[in-house]
Amino acid sequence: MVNLYPEVIPEGGKEAAWLQRAPGLRLLARMGLGPIRGLWTFYSDEVGSSTGSKVNYAYAVSGETLYRIDSQWATTAIGTVAGSSQVNMTDNGRQMFIAAGNNGYIYNSSYSKTAFNTTNGVTTVSGGDVTYVYPS
Repeated sequence: MVNLYPEVIPEGGKEAAWLQRAPGLRLLARMGLGPIRGLWTFYSDEVGSSTGSKVNYAYAVSGETLYRIDSQWATTAIGTVAGSSQVNMTDNGRQMFIAAGNNGYIYNSSYSKTAFNTTNGVTTVSGGDVTYVYPS
């Protein structure tokens, strides 16, 4: 059973609850072979803009690939995120950090240069939970 949620039956019913179908679900996009390992929305520089305008993109790690999802649900593969377990993501408005096991990845959304790189070879991510630290 997929896309169901429990609905409590008022007092006096034969059962305590029943499974209601989730309304309004529809396929919006397909990306990669899956599974979806993480999702993040990122208000960042618009890709391809020369003015530095900002836009909301969604990002997903499907299998070992990071995808950008635009407002029309079009997906673009950006880079590779090794592993098969859940990833955690955070951002500072210009860069998005992805923790994947003991590996870290940085996506730079600068409108003049889009870059996706692993962190340096001596960086180890532990615990898998991420918080972006803003330098003072």
